[in-house]
Order: sequence, then structure tokens, then C-alpha cells
Amino acid sequence: GVNITGSANFIYTSSLEPNGFDTDALVALTGTLEVTGGMKLFGDLELSGAIYANEFHTNVVTKTVSNIEQYGSTQFGDSSDDRHDFSGSLSLNYDNTNSASFSVNSGGDLTLRMGDGDSFIIQDDQNGGESEIRSDGAVILNRSNSSATSTSYVLLKKSRGTDSSPTAVQKDDLIGNMYFSSYEGSKYWPSAKMHVYADGTPTTNETPGRIEFQTTPGGSNVSVTRMTIKNDGKIGIGSLHGGLYPSASLHVTGTDAIIVPWGTTAQRPTGELTGAIRFNTTLQAFEGFGPTAWSSLGGVI
Repeated sequence: GVNITGSANFIYTSSLEPNGFDTDALVALTGTLEVTGGMKLFGDLELSGAIYANEFHTNVVTKTVSNIEQYGSTQFGDSSDDRHDFSGSLSLNYDNTNSASFSVNSGGDLTLRMGDGDSFIIQDDQNGGESEIRSDGAVILNRSNSSATSTSYVLLKKSRGTDSSPTAVQKDDLIGNMYFSSYEGSKYWPSAKMHVYADGTPTTNETPGRIEFQTTPGGSNVSVTRMTIKNDGKIGIGSLHGGLYPSASLHVTGTDAIIVPWGTTAQRPTGELTGAIRFNTTLQAFEGFGPTAWSSLGGVI
């Protein structure tokens, strides 16, 4: 080994290894070590103090490491004095191919690059915990390719059980939410919500779903369901009472009214209209379209 008390200077000479000073034993240093040229270390380095370097490189370790221990401010976020300043850019790579990397350039842009089949995971194991992205701009998902069907998407997933052993959801389980909240001067309250539920008991290759849209009325901070879309495509407008869901293609509830399209005889629409209803302002009557023509449904009741 090499034991140094005080200071030691190693000057690169041709008699040393081509890359500088080379040692394969234990280096124990008390004081200052200055190396001009390069230094390769095989073994252990015991250091009390700091390392100052213009550049610091480590080779990729390909063998399995059973335990790595770090102490003091070498760990990010472990102490109040924990600050690591870099000039230029910082890049952390999974391997030398840059297939998965994290980098920050000199302009402050942060890039997280994943390889084929890799995943970006933010894991919060605490009940009720939140992972938050704050930005003065927008969060943008972008995917560029020549496929007509391959695009960006947001996926919300739900299972019962655990991550390692998931089990099927049950009828009316909440699958995912989207909340839109507004600050009213003291805290954030929801202005609108979108909920997705399991709309039946899942079976193999079958996972029926239901979407409910909510808004918050004036004078309240409690959101109310305004529209429901069932797994069979039936649409309910309004707050359906008693836990009922739409029982027809379009099911409207409320105590006010439905305003149907209206216009003159000359403004009648064309095309496939069987079952259409409108109010004819020329005839001052409701009318409906039968198999081949419009017929009066009567005047204003």
C-alpha cells in the first residue's frame, strides 16, 4: 500500500503507466494529494476531506454490486448543507449507449431519455400522497412517427390487490379521476371533475366502463354530476336521481325544459333524418320526420 502523511506530488513521467499514476493497493492519505497527469486506482481509496477536479469520470461497472454505502453530503438530499453545483452540463447514463439517460444542459433544460421498452416511474407508496409537476408553461406529450395510429396518450390504470399481485376491480370501483381546481383566495377547490368507474363486473377480456362529468355550481365547493355515459353508450344529461343511470340512448332529467332545434320550412335539414324532431317557425308547430317526409306533431301545447 501507499501511506502518505503530509502532502505528496505525483508528476506524470513516461516511466509510469501511460495514463498516469497507477496503484492496485490501498491508498491512505492524510494531507494533500496532487496529481499532474492521470491517476488510475484499483482497490480502495480512503479519503477524509474533499476531491477537487476539473473532470471526474468513473467507468461503467458491469458486475453485480451487492452494497454501496455513501456518507455525508455525497448523498443528494440527506443533509441541510447538501448542494452540488455543476458548470456546463450533467449527464447520468444507464450504460455507455445512452439508451437510458438523465441530463441537464447549460441552459437548464432537463432531458430524461428512455430506451426501447423502458418506463419512467414515479412511485409514491404513501396513502394520499401526491406527485406534483409545477410549471409556468404547459406539460406537452409529443410523439413523432409515420404511423397513422401511433400517438401520445395518458393512461390511468387501476387494480385491486398489489402491484406485484393485482386482482380484478369490482363493479362501481373508481378507475381514474381528472380534477380541475381553482384558487379562491385561501385554497384550491374543484371547479370540474371527470370520473371513470367500472360499469359492471370485469371478466376475461371484458372491462366495461362508465364516465361521469361533474361541475361545481355557484355558491358551493361540491361538484355535481352533469352528464353520464354508460358502457352501452347511453347518455344521461343532468343529475340522475336515486342512483339511476340513463335507460335510453339519450336520457334527460331536470325540471326546466329541452330546447329542440327550430327554423323555417326552408331551413329543414336533409339527409338521413328518420326520427328527427324540430319546431317549424313557418307552421308554428312541432314536426317530425317519418320514413320519407316531415309531418306535423301539432302546435305549441
